Amino acid sequence: MPRKNTKLFMNQPKMQDKGDSDSNRGTPEVTSRPRALRGRRGGLKNMLEMPIDILIKICIRLEPRDLQHLARTTKSFRSFLMSHASAWIWRTSRETVHGLPELPPHLNEAMYANLLFSPHCHSCIKGNVKNIVWHMDARYCKSCLMSLTVSRAELSWQLRQESGLSWETLKGPSNIVQFAERNLLNFKVIGMSSMRYSISEMQCFARAVKAAQDDDQFSTLIKEWEARCREKLNISDWDLKKTVDRRIALSDIKRRRLTAIKSRLRDAGWGEDLDYLIDEEGAEALSDLSCVCQPNDLTERGWTSIRPSLFELMQSVRERRIYNARKVLLRMRFRLFYVWIREHTECDKAGCSILPVDYAVMPEIRAILDDLDDVNVTAKSFSPLLEILPDLTRRWYERIEAVLKDTLKKSLNITDCDEPLSLAVACFDGNTKGTYGRYPKVLSSDELRPKYCGSDVFLNAIRRDPKTGMERSSLDMDRLQTLKPALDIVKLIEVFGGNPLTTTYDEITKSAIMVRCTSSICRDAFLKPMSWHRAIGHLRVYSLLGFSLEAVETNNKEADNHTQTIINPSH
Repeated sequence: MPRKNTKLFMNQPKMQDKGDSDSNRGTPEVTSRPRALRGRRGGLKNMLEMPIDILIKICIRLEPRDLQHLARTTKSFRSFLMSHASAWIWRTSRETVHGLPELPPHLNEAMYANLLFSPHCHSCIKGNVKNIVWHMDARYCKSCLMSLTVSRAELSWQLRQESGLSWETLKGPSNIVQFAERNLLNFKVIGMSSMRYSISEMQCFARAVKAAQDDDQFSTLIKEWEARCREKLNISDWDLKKTVDRRIALSDIKRRRLTAIKSRLRDAGWGEDLDYLIDEEGAEALSDLSCVCQPNDLTERGWTSIRPSLFELMQSVRERRIYNARKVLLRMRFRLFYVWIREHTECDKAGCSILPVDYAVMPEIRAILDDLDDVNVTAKSFSPLLEILPDLTRRWYERIEAVLKDTLKKSLNITDCDEPLSLAVACFDGNTKGTYGRYPKVLSSDELRPKYCGSDVFLNAIRRDPKTGMERSSLDMDRLQTLKPALDIVKLIEVFGGNPLTTTYDEITKSAIMVRCTSSICRDAFLKPMSWHRAIGHLRVYSLLGFSLEAVETNNKEADNHTQTIINPSH
């Protein structure tokens, strides 16, 4: 008859009967619920009832780690595996571990297996402790390690306390302290620079030194401790080699996974983009991705799960590659145009406000520069532009003049003047204190040429000057509309006796009226009278809000002697 399955919920809370007292009605008698485990419970409870030869054949094929787990399952298994007669089972299991050093003479098989394969602190039973202190034959967490060790500075004092010997004996010809510092097992704790020494090891050494009666016994003691040190160092070397081998194995797995991913990306048509990514950001750009650097071989299922994210990355790399390739091509074409336009126009020279980049953004010229990639653009490609260059230049200036005239009329309410740019008030404020400029010199202000051109590949390709290397983009008409007439200039015209709405620039520069500063806060106060140009230069340092001016009558000769043209080169 088949065995019945044990019910999972056989221990349910029992409710009281209806006949119970009212005070306890509805209160369940709660009992602990059994923990749900995978598989069938108690499947190995009769394992010890197997024939002993079968049980031994099973055990000798297990690794020491598995024997350790088996010994911790039941008292029966523990008694069987921890007995002296079962030592050969542990030894046979240990021999299956490749490269493991022989059993140290001061440890038994179970202790050796516990040291190698049990990831718990041997003092506080804290889990996941990977640091094996081979010199102390134990695993310790950092806090326990600090409490069970002493520093190098404390070692000599502790030796004197434990051995009871004098400083003359400890630091005499035998120099016991120096021997202890060099041959006692020492190690470094992560995060600390000084060496640490085991307290128990130091106490054992101190007792042995105290028991040595003569030089022969001391020499024998020294040889024993040196051999013990070499023995433990061999075990630590094996552990270090195992760690290094594990790292190498994981590195090989990651390398195979990276190679397989690259192969699949190339098969999917991303080869050129993959090469661009490696050339641009290095080989780590792909290998550092979390989905790539996993220490697992790539499977078909794994590739299906990571393929969407990798394809999304490759798509962004492709867009960046195409963008940069287009940018390089446009820069080469702009260099050709830069040389050609400077030969046929006066742009980019003293007194000229229009730059080669301003010509390049004109629709007629951009159509040539921003043509398809497979079109070979040469200097001859710009020859048809010779006939329309004067008209392009004139239209550019007319458009700017129209914007500035409209700004002046709206700001100052000018209605009767057809040429507001000829007025003295047509001096624009560059949004920075003391930066005044008239048309067309105001067009050279860097504030009218933005450094950021957005995502437009053409504008980003032509904004760097091929000759100077400076970034100077085309004139921004939107920023041009933000220029406002300088209010200080309006007040200065009134001080000179002019009308801001009618007085022209030629009239005020030829005026015989001069002004001087009367403010006590101005270092130029009560100096010689100033002409229009010198007063403008004075405004670049001070403001009408901070000093006052008064008009001074002079003859034309004196006015000419004191007139200075102080113009900021940047304007």
